[in-house]
Amino acid sequence: MHWTANGTHQGQFLGVAPTPQTASVTGTSIYRIKNQKIVEQFSDWNLLTLLEQIGAATVPKMQATAR
Repeated sequence: MHWTANGTHQGQFLGVAPTPQTASVTGTSIYRIKNQKIVEQFSDWNLLTLLEQIGAATVPKMQATAR
């Protein structure tokens, strides 16, 4: 399943104090179902994107190189 989560950073998250920032992150989850129940779940999403949106991380910008 592909998903999108939206929210406002109102509580401590990974040691980052609450901010009023809103954030949106997308991801993919894969479920294994047995006897009509989820027995395993794997998820992949980009934590760095979320941390950037709440102001807790920055990614270095790539500089264009002259040829």
